[in-house]
Amino acid sequence: MFSLFTLFIACSSAEFDVSGTPDGSDFTAETAYWGNQFIVFLDQEIDCIDMWWVQTFNLQGEDPPTSRDLRALQITYNNEEEEIFEGTYTLGGEAPIKTEFLEITGETFNVSRAAEGILELDEKIEDKALSGGVNFVFSEGAISGTFTNITWCNNIK
Repeated sequence: MFSLFTLFIACSSAEFDVSGTPDGSDFTAETAYWGNQFIVFLDQEIDCIDMWWVQTFNLQGEDPPTSRDLRALQITYNNEEEEIFEGTYTLGGEAPIKTEFLEITGETFNVSRAAEGILELDEKIEDKALSGGVNFVFSEGAISGTFTNITWCNNIK
């Protein structure tokens, strides 16, 4: 029984190495989730229950969507179905995705949009996990990396 439990935990755990300097300072993802049309990498440990703040439109200078200080890479699929699809997607023109780097410090909300880049979504297991890779360029830097089995979060809507 112990070995089956250990195998289950090992097979279902998320692994990701997503980092860079999107705004000129270091960013390393510590937590990652996905839900509906969003994939989010965060610079700190956050429980799924606290991910309610993810939204489609993030505007520089607007009120932050949460009072928690954080830095995050948010990828949003721009489709009527409001869901994520496997495949390779690039930014630019009428791209099917947009990528933003969000920084919340107190009442300050900074939003940087990636100018170019690619998302490769290799596998989607419905309401369970995502695997793939990212490489995005921002005006002051870039973020890249890979991810395996990042967890679906029902609070991201």
